[in-house]
Amino acid sequence: MVTEFSDFARMPNSKLEKSDIQKLVYEKVKNYELINQKTKFIFNSDIKKTIIRFDKSQINRVLENLFKNALESEIKKDKKIILIETMKNKGFFQIKIEDNGPGFPNEGDKIFEPYITHKKNGTGLGLSICKKIIEDHQGKISIYKSKSLLGGGVSILIPINLK
Repeated sequence: MVTEFSDFARMPNSKLEKSDIQKLVYEKVKNYELINQKTKFIFNSDIKKTIIRFDKSQINRVLENLFKNALESEIKKDKKIILIETMKNKGFFQIKIEDNGPGFPNEGDKIFEPYITHKKNGTGLGLSICKKIIEDHQGKISIYKSKSLLGGGVSILIPINLK
């Protein structure tokens, strides 16, 4: 917890470089599939390549945290399912991550505040760090109820033409 707080308190400045964000998301999904073979991962996208300016290590950290959250959410069904979708949406690259867990409590944006957690051993810093990183990329992050899996959903929007 001390390490996470320390990381949160002194988040490094974003080093924006042109790279393929679609490839980063796809590779992260494939890595998680290999490591978590009892979980069904569904990756939906009609995009082949999307070159934008972003900090690869920071966006990787966001994906890591959100995938971990989705994996750790409790399920009442036999198998954990995680759906990842990418698309272009009105000048933004959008990433959606949904699961078939219980979803988020009705706290709205409060869930992104430091030390808000509903996990037994959670620190409450993961989503705060994700929000900070996405805002540093002039983007938006929000939570919602998944219509297809009936669990939690997270949407990330990162501008395609980030300066």
